[in-house]
Amino acid sequence: MPQHTPDLPPELRPLAEMPLLKRLAARFFGHGLTRLRAQHRASWLHGQADGFRSGHSAGVDYGFTEGKLEGLEEGRQVLLIRDSRSTEHRPPNADDNLFDDWRLPLSAEIKKGMRGDVARLLPAHAQPSVAQWKMIFSDTPSTSVIAGAGAGKSTTLVLRILLLTHYLGFELGSMTVVTFTRESRKDFINKLIELFGLWGRVLSLKEARDLVRTFHSRILPMVRSLPGFERLQAFENLSHRPQSGDEEVDSNPFDLRINDAQRQQLNACYHGLFTSNERFRELIQPLSRHALQLKELERDHPDVQKRMAVTELASKRDEELCDAIEDLWFRAGAWPIKGIEPNRQTFDINGSTFHCHGYIPTLDAWVVLGFDPGKTLRSAARMPG
Repeated sequence: MPQHTPDLPPELRPLAEMPLLKRLAARFFGHGLTRLRAQHRASWLHGQADGFRSGHSAGVDYGFTEGKLEGLEEGRQVLLIRDSRSTEHRPPNADDNLFDDWRLPLSAEIKKGMRGDVARLLPAHAQPSVAQWKMIFSDTPSTSVIAGAGAGKSTTLVLRILLLTHYLGFELGSMTVVTFTRESRKDFINKLIELFGLWGRVLSLKEARDLVRTFHSRILPMVRSLPGFERLQAFENLSHRPQSGDEEVDSNPFDLRINDAQRQQLNACYHGLFTSNERFRELIQPLSRHALQLKELERDHPDVQKRMAVTELASKRDEELCDAIEDLWFRAGAWPIKGIEPNRQTFDINGSTFHCHGYIPTLDAWVVLGFDPGKTLRSAARMPG
């Protein structure tokens, strides 16, 4: 809107700046105008101009503030999140939450073209079966396949990847193949490179390794990205041997053998639980006694006859051997051990006398000290057989 500023009369002086006589005269005439209810035009115009200036300035400030707030409010995007999940417990059914319900754009022409290429490029013994073609051409995002060893799962999965990349245009970098062991990973990588080469696609070793991962090498980097888990290691990968790259997180999750690093972790865990958890001690005692006892055999069993002969010979030198070993432990400062009562006792085993060095009350087990030929002292709890 256009702004109008009223024309001002000659400037009027405040009463405080006027001489005394003029000031008295101005007050007298002012009271007179008030009594007559008359308006002094010059004074009215000056008041109008002053009110206009102050009102305009205040209006601009108020309008800017209000307009800015209204503009911000109108321009703000509000994200409203509602939990639409059902609170009812449904019976087992198809899980459509992990994978969206969509279908691959597999046309009859694409299937026919791939079948022809496979028949032309692969030898007769490598041609997929009807069941394998069913897996390759599955149009769902999740397909479960159950097959035994040597059924051709890896080869079929390689053809499935070929279908997605070569015929449907999916990017190889958006896929991940997960295997159980390093050996199965190497085998799958070799098949992938070989088969892609037949279709004219040169796949580098790095590309294949980035695509095919073991469970540990795929999941551990994700977990290590979380705060506080930067140095997390899987138990299966613990080792004193320095490792790097894929080797650090690749392992066989079904390998039952353990190394020294894993054994140290298990021993530390066992010691911590046994020291601090009374319930654990109660549960482990019968297991310990059972593990330390020999399997019961009949007296006429061949192993029993062999042991009887060896037991008789060992009994004749047992007391002297116990004294010598206990003296070595004393001199090494390793005996007695906390939690073990250094109580020498004798036992009769099939008529032969043997000695022990101590007793563990918490395990109800007797202790026989041992001496390792490699100069390593150790103790072992033995139960009388």
